[in-house]
Amino acid sequence: MKNKKKKGETIPSPEKKRSIRLRSVSDVNRLLAKIINDLLRNETEESKASKIGYLCNIMIKSFEVSDIEKRITVLEQRHSAEKVGHEPQDAIREARKTSVA
Repeated sequence: MKNKKKKGETIPSPEKKRSIRLRSVSDVNRLLAKIINDLLRNETEESKASKIGYLCNIMIKSFEVSDIEKRITVLEQRHSAEKVGHEPQDAIREARKTSVA
């Protein structure tokens, strides 16, 4: 049921929360640390913390798979380059730049 505004009454707007950008494993670790601390201070529900932990695990696995795919691509390119006698430097540099620590 929607809150109805009575004449002269103000309805507080819902608090806008900033999105958290999860672009690396360290970002996910930072979020997990925050959720753990919130849970220990009883500032979040256990069920919510559990769901966030589960989703963080999926994100970390996704980053790991992405990193492995990039490494395999570099190895395949090196292997192909060795056959023709040169190394694909651009691909190697790019993979090193984007690999997840």
